[in-house]
Parts: sequence; C-alpha cells; structure tokens
Amino acid sequence: MITGGEPLLHQDSLVQLISLLSKQGYKFFEIETNGTIIPSHKIINLVSWWNCSPKLSNNLLSEGKRINQNAIQAIVDTGKADFKFVVRNRDDVEEILRSYGDWIPANRIWLMPEGKTRERQLKRMQEISELCKQFGFKLSPRLHILNWDNERKR
Repeated sequence: MITGGEPLLHQDSLVQLISLLSKQGYKFFEIETNGTIIPSHKIINLVSWWNCSPKLSNNLLSEGKRINQNAIQAIVDTGKADFKFVVRNRDDVEEILRSYGDWIPANRIWLMPEGKTRERQLKRMQEISELCKQFGFKLSPRLHILNWDNERKR
C-alpha cells in the first residue's frame, strides 16, 4: 500500500516506482488517497486497488478543499475502489449520502466509528453498525485505536 500524506501529489514518481516494482515481480499496488486529486490515466492503469478516504465537514476543512467530484468519479470509475469515512453519528452518514451518495455505490462505502479512545469508539460502534445495516454500507473498526487506544508511535 502506498499512503502517507497525499500520494497523488507525486503521480509521475509513483508511475516510475510502480513500473520499477512491477519489473521486480510485484503485482499488487494499492493507493490510499483522500480523493481530492484526479488520478492520471497512467496511474489508473497501474493501480490494483484504491482506498479512498474523503473527508467530511467534521474534519473542519472547507467543502472546496474536501470534495473534488471529478477525482472521486475517476476513482469510482476504475471499479477498483473502496471509500472509507470516519463518522460520529447519523448526521455524518446523511452528509455522506448528500455529498457522495449519487457517485459512490453503497456497497463500496465503509463507515469507521470516530473515537480517539477505545471506549469512545466502542460506544459509537453500535449506532454506526445499525446505520451500516440501514444504508447497505460496510463497517470497519479503527483497529489501531481498539488495540492501543490513543498511544502514539505503535
């Protein structure tokens, strides 16, 4: 998986890296992106899977910095992507439906309960699980929080 910061800021270098790794026998390349930068055709053809984490308004960034419909649509169109959202409650899910529901198939959406502590995340897990059932989304806990709470450098 290629992640960290925003990988699509370095698309030309990624094309070179993936091409080099392919020649050395590597076959699967996943990129984690926030979905704000349109991937080039070159990178689309090389990536095996997209792990896209668009931000919601609870992230406190302006909509213009969080949502790029053309970038999200390009990733959806690959047919090789999941979209994960960190959510607190039904309001966040309704925002997903308003902002992304027309572009992203429900079976490609993963909800991850927000929570910087194990206790807080577990508290939200039940409500988020019910919302997943209601809207046809998938549920993913934030395993690093469940395992290590908010401990850094793990």
